[in-house]
Amino acid sequence: MDDNKVKELISEAFLRLILAKNRFSISKSDTDYGVDLMVNPILTKTRPDGRPSSYPSDKRIDIQLKCTTEKQISHVNSDYFKFKLKVKNYEDLIERRTGLIPLMLIVFVLPDDEKEWIEIVHDQLLLKKCGYWYLIQETNSINTTHLGKTSTVPIQIPYENRLTLDFKSLFDQIWALKLI
Repeated sequence: MDDNKVKELISEAFLRLILAKNRFSISKSDTDYGVDLMVNPILTKTRPDGRPSSYPSDKRIDIQLKCTTEKQISHVNSDYFKFKLKVKNYEDLIERRTGLIPLMLIVFVLPDDEKEWIEIVHDQLLLKKCGYWYLIQETNSINTTHLGKTSTVPIQIPYENRLTLDFKSLFDQIWALKLI
């Protein structure tokens, strides 16, 4: 198995752990149309007999996963880093910014040394390093200077967009923006 496939599997496992902790339903597309995972929060209601009943919300976010290493990103300043995204994937983000279902890019940045990606230390599983989310929300944030000229578009991802264990709040924030 090549390094890119390993990185892809690690990034998906990382996100699946966060989503499971937040009680999200996770679906994976059988075909690759720019969406790796489709996620919905699981809601719970009390049935008339008093027992809980769970079901997936009708709100969903589609996710495109990318994974890279530290040396493959450019640190712009203390607020942002640049990631080179394929033009096709960038165009997907543009197309979906006003659609019914948001498309979010999540970029996982792993250490350069493959031996540091995953460690088991005593009673802990350590996955290094971080995942960052990116979403095109406004027309003025679209970078069209590279479209049609190169195979990649450099996007600036804020460090403050680091994934945390509280994915539910991020999900709610994105859906609140859709309703404005």
